[in-house]
Amino acid sequence: MAIFFKKQEGNQKVVRSALLMSTGTFMSRILGMVRDMIIGAFFSRTETDAFFVAFRMPNFFRRFLGEGALSISFIPVFIQCLSESSQEQSEQRARNLMNSVYTVLLVVVSILTVLGIIFMDPLLRTLFAGTPFAEVEGKVRMAVMMARLLFVYLFLVTLYAYFTGIANALGRFFIPALAPAFLNICIIVFSFFPKDIFAFPPLLLCWGVLAGGVIQVGLTGALLFRLGFLPYPGFSFSNSDLKLMGSRFLPGIFGVGGFALIGLLNLYFSGWLEEGTHTYIYYGDRLLELPRSLIAISLGTALLPSLSHFVAQGKKTQMLETAADQRDILLFLILPCALFFYYLGLPIVEVLFQRGRFDAFTAKQTAIVLKIYSLLLISSSLSRVLATCFYAVKNTWYPAVCSCLYVLFHWFFTPYMIRVFGLEGLIGATVVSNFFFMCLLAGAYPYFVGRFYLFRTVKRLLCSLPILAVLAVYFFFSFDFCIKVFRNFMSGLLPSLCALLFVMASTVFIYFGSAFLLRLPQAEEFLKLIKKKVKK
Repeated sequence: MAIFFKKQEGNQKVVRSALLMSTGTFMSRILGMVRDMIIGAFFSRTETDAFFVAFRMPNFFRRFLGEGALSISFIPVFIQCLSESSQEQSEQRARNLMNSVYTVLLVVVSILTVLGIIFMDPLLRTLFAGTPFAEVEGKVRMAVMMARLLFVYLFLVTLYAYFTGIANALGRFFIPALAPAFLNICIIVFSFFPKDIFAFPPLLLCWGVLAGGVIQVGLTGALLFRLGFLPYPGFSFSNSDLKLMGSRFLPGIFGVGGFALIGLLNLYFSGWLEEGTHTYIYYGDRLLELPRSLIAISLGTALLPSLSHFVAQGKKTQMLETAADQRDILLFLILPCALFFYYLGLPIVEVLFQRGRFDAFTAKQTAIVLKIYSLLLISSSLSRVLATCFYAVKNTWYPAVCSCLYVLFHWFFTPYMIRVFGLEGLIGATVVSNFFFMCLLAGAYPYFVGRFYLFRTVKRLLCSLPILAVLAVYFFFSFDFCIKVFRNFMSGLLPSLCALLFVMASTVFIYFGSAFLLRLPQAEEFLKLIKKKVKK
């Protein structure tokens, strides 16, 4: 494992790892878009609302266990074990921790799965009692039926997330990021099955989810088996590394649980609004997930093992510089994406989803969500990277405190916003709450993590503002002009599709070309790493 750590030195390794993960994630997200197009076209708003509510239930617990507290408490300790001077001792120590965590995880997730299946009916009926969601005949019953079936997926996706954490700690990012593509393929295939197989046709979607979950676990498990790090049941009560990880696990639950709890609260608040609200929010969130997954989540996931390694080696200055560089690159990449969604939200939704049962009104409401969510893209991406830095220095308690304040703020602030602004109020409250969370993390960063390099970040951001201003003007005028041009020799959906593709392609050329001409440091570093990756 010493060879692995030698490869981890420097910013370039972080960005290369993030690019590998982004490549796999991009393929998965494209298939995810196709999946969502099919679901929106083939199923009614009642059915999609029920499915998206049911799908959120296992994902809520997954964020706590697999992708959340478990990863941020496990990866730094796992890497610390692998950093032992003796390779034989380090691998054995890491395996003992890995197997012990695996055993505990199997027991906990099995219990949660059984409890979720048993108590899903009273849980959802209580959650939506007295809301318009419950007034639609059979809607809650349909959601309960699907949620019970999907809770089996909780077991599968938690194992997949744990296997992914081990693979990422070992420097493997592509296959774990690609695995969800097979989940999307399975849902797409099952969507085309005859609808009379079940009394409730959306159950086809649930079986597609379960089939995809099995493939996800199989792919990541096969990767770990090839690396010689596939975990197996085994537990030691005297494992000091497990105790160290356990001491950080509970704060980690509160730290990452804020995002999961906000999603659950929004599930409840959405029930106050008109039918279809869950669908509007789901599709807006799915579009937002594309750049967030490709950039922020990929960068944050690749960053945690590298920063944890620097901390384990006592290289605090290098850790802080790497974190600052990646934060600057994140802002450089995420800001034009936010502008793109803000100005072109409606054309994006119309081109991707408006067909079949996904009508013009649904497209308009989804575009409203996406436009406001474009601001959430900035705050949630920065929050992800900032929180990663706290976890790398093994501070899980402060993000936990921030997360609790984040949830409380959202709980008290959102009802007022909904009463005044309706759907826009719910989405706006989500954005404001997340910016509040981001500010809490950024404000304490110098005290608990180290130097923030704020002046350098602000300077680089100011240098990029003229380019962003040009892009804003370009987005405002370019789409309408392009669609008029393409309508001269095209009809139907093609003019909108071609106009959107042209604006996207030209935006990449304008933004990166201008940034390179102005010699923005973050642009030059990113482009240099892209060239190196292509040569390899």
